[in-house]
Amino acid sequence: MGKISKKILGALIATTALTGTAIAADLPEPAPVMAAGDWTGWHVGVGGGYGGVNHRLAVNADVFLGPSFDDALSLDGLGGEGGLFTVEGGFDFQFANNFVVGVLGDYTYSGIGTELDFGDFGFDLDAAHSFSVLGRLGWISSPDTLIYGLVGWTWTEFEGDFSDGGPDYDFDLDGLTVGAGIETRFTPNITGKLEYRYVDYDDNTLAEGPIGPVFLELYNDSSLQTVRAVVSYRFGNPGGYVEPAADLSVAEVANWTGLRVGAGGGYGHINHDLSFDIAGDTVASLSGFTGEGGLFTAEIGFDYQFANNFVAGIQFDYTHSSINTVAELDLNEPGFTGYKLEASDNYTVAGRIGYLPSPETLVYGLIGWTWTDFEQDLQFLGENIATEVVNDFDADGLTVGAGIETVLLENVTGKLEYRYTNYETLNVFEGNLPGLGDFPGPPFELNNDPSLQTIRAVVSYKLPILN
Repeated sequence: MGKISKKILGALIATTALTGTAIAADLPEPAPVMAAGDWTGWHVGVGGGYGGVNHRLAVNADVFLGPSFDDALSLDGLGGEGGLFTVEGGFDFQFANNFVVGVLGDYTYSGIGTELDFGDFGFDLDAAHSFSVLGRLGWISSPDTLIYGLVGWTWTEFEGDFSDGGPDYDFDLDGLTVGAGIETRFTPNITGKLEYRYVDYDDNTLAEGPIGPVFLELYNDSSLQTVRAVVSYRFGNPGGYVEPAADLSVAEVANWTGLRVGAGGGYGHINHDLSFDIAGDTVASLSGFTGEGGLFTAEIGFDYQFANNFVAGIQFDYTHSSINTVAELDLNEPGFTGYKLEASDNYTVAGRIGYLPSPETLVYGLIGWTWTDFEQDLQFLGENIATEVVNDFDADGLTVGAGIETVLLENVTGKLEYRYTNYETLNVFEGNLPGLGDFPGPPFELNNDPSLQTIRAVVSYKLPILN
């Protein structure tokens, strides 16, 4: 998938998540207090999103009449990113007044995959077709907003294609799926949600056999992260027409205007899109070297509510993450031997604008700029040898995203937010190819076009100043 297509698909997240704004633009201004909706019933939905796949390749080695090495050599990982389209259907049941349990099935088509281009040779591997069966359990934070977690199983067909006309390399994987989301009502029958999923597939043996006295197994441990914005239709007349069975009200939010501080955590996926250029022409590319990891974030911002049900704001945040790409060698020595590249410290300045489908819930898109400190380490620990090379660098780039934020308690909100950062192209290495005699050969460059996807759950407190 080209760079332009990836940027368009990254921006699709914000556009799709705000679909409810277009739906709700012609609706009357919401009442100060909306009647509680009944979440019980069937629903169908359609949406889009973005995601990343990570293939962790590892080698197990068993020496005849000798030691065994699990993950003697590993690379975490190879993968890529891309967009997705999904359709789904399910049934929810509301119980104990403000809890919802449900089942869900969906089909997802994606272009999330790895691309290798080396002259006349090319290879693409996409997580093309996925089917999921999921259960979810949620809490109604306000009459028209549901916060939920999900768990289930996903089956995915990976499609491998060679550009030189070689045989297709397709295989199937399945694995455990976990995730979380926020869903809110735009009209009595229409809801919109932002949902994150993580799929951990079963290990897949790619090749195995003896080489001399050593029996080797090459296997793949794959994972898939996706975020999706889905608009659903709920059959019957489920929302806005039933009286609350219990007091589901939260502290009334008369105005979202004010200063806020927040903290939270999340997970993410990084993709390094590498290209090798000779005399200005790209002769080989790989999208990409990938990795994943957790994050912690702290933020401060100011919002201003205008035109009754619109909100604009600015914010600054700091994020520390362990999102990294790792190649490791097991030498039966204590400590780490290998190469690690980690997106460690991130600073973002962003603006956001959103719509209030109900007084307690904000659906928004954001745009800003992110600066990241990448920590690059090469370590070797062998018998009587210890070597470490550190080469850290900084990168910055455009950040876009979308989220849903809802009131939890008086002056306290919670949000689920997706971000995509496309960094500037970095020159990793440059020089000249061998020439003749004293004359250097043509110049070459190795460039890296990294991108970072993160999902974060943040709890914020509205300070009693600047309201």
